[in-house]
Amino acid sequence: MKTNPILKLLQKVFPFLEKYWPSVADRLFTYLFFRTFRSPFKKKDLAFLAKADQGLITVNKKKVRTYQWGSGEKKVLMVHGWMGRATQFDEFVSFYLDKGFTCVAFDAPGHGMSSGNRTNILEFKEVILELSKIHKGFDMIIAHSLGGAASVLANGERKISAKQILLATPSIGQRILEGFAQGVNASSARFKYLRDSINRKYKLDFDSLMTENTVRSLNNVDLLLINDRKDHLVQLEHPRAILRNYQRTEYYETSDLGHNRMLKNREVIEKTYLHYQEI
Repeated sequence: MKTNPILKLLQKVFPFLEKYWPSVADRLFTYLFFRTFRSPFKKKDLAFLAKADQGLITVNKKKVRTYQWGSGEKKVLMVHGWMGRATQFDEFVSFYLDKGFTCVAFDAPGHGMSSGNRTNILEFKEVILELSKIHKGFDMIIAHSLGGAASVLANGERKISAKQILLATPSIGQRILEGFAQGVNASSARFKYLRDSINRKYKLDFDSLMTENTVRSLNNVDLLLINDRKDHLVQLEHPRAILRNYQRTEYYETSDLGHNRMLKNREVIEKTYLHYQEI
């Protein structure tokens, strides 16, 4: 896969900024950490969305596109991750419709068909909580990557489901920062400014939002973690941190699916359904 030209430019510029204008590098690093970029929709994606009942909700003055397929009594919420969108769950939706579920999903702010070009885990969380109000809770949550972290925040704040599945979900703050810094060729010297900015704006410590910590707030929730050995974005230390801090957790490991391909994998999809059926 070719590197995005904007990313290539940033990788060249960042070391220069850090050396001569560290304060500018600080602000740019923090800006980019919350900046989203969209990829174009394919025809099959648009056809998939056209089959859904679509709606709009407002979160933090941003219009969020919501989707519902089916009208079964059981309801499953599907939450995409950073730079993702609802169309990634097309195989999950097809499977769960056949099982008689109502499938609900959304495009987070700055993603897919929703408005904005910046967002954060707290806005993801607010969308999840709002959809829970509308649908009066869910029988299961299936969430990928950052969506998993946001769904734990939401389910810990107000229980919306007793069954929760985290696919390739990052949980360790320092590792998330290191991975992002590597992507833009920045150094760890930028982390302090980002952490301080979050504290000033939200009155929250960065690590208090991390899943290895927020998972402790879950109340009688059956958790399933699915991670892949070849995932270079979310390494296996992330699920291990969750396993240390929350006992009601089942762990399933795949190989050669990486970070995103598990969303299309039949074995993974069937595993999520088995988790739902377990008492």
